[in-house]
Amino acid sequence: MTFNRNQNVSKYFIICTVSTSSLDAGYALHDLRHELLTEGAELGDYFHATADKQAVRDRVYTTILKHDWKVQATICEKAKAQPQVSASKARFYKVPWYYHLRFGLAPYVPADSHLIVTAASIGTRKERATYINGLSDVASQNIKGSTWCVDFRPAMTDCWLQIATIARGPFSESGSLATEEHTT
Repeated sequence: MTFNRNQNVSKYFIICTVSTSSLDAGYALHDLRHELLTEGAELGDYFHATADKQAVRDRVYTTILKHDWKVQATICEKAKAQPQVSASKARFYKVPWYYHLRFGLAPYVPADSHLIVTAASIGTRKERATYINGLSDVASQNIKGSTWCVDFRPAMTDCWLQIATIARGPFSESGSLATEEHTT
């Protein structure tokens, strides 16, 4: 996590939230993958809007548009982070998540919901624990009466995780069910 403008340093920290009240779109994408394979379509390891052939993308978009889901994104330019925010990863994670949860997700989360937060790009156990602790703090401030858990996995392991990839196109090779964080 670098907060300056240098060559080969990611400029943005992006949190993307894909929310739904049903996992049916994930099941439909799973079924579509089997259908496309049976038809002989050329597929990669997982669906991706910038890598798949147009015919495959068209079928994927048709499938996901049949389902109800919302996408919210919070995009932070890292170099513009105030010194007190960029002092540590722990502090930095909290600030964008706080604003994303407060304004982008909390107003749409019914009481007694269960959220699955997926972060595909956090490395060590210590970093994961820091991430979970920060998220726990801001979630308890913004999402009342709901439970949540964190899952760290690559997008190719679950069709629902790929919807954020498809929705965001070339920004990332990973996605999420409830939320995802990615540095681009």
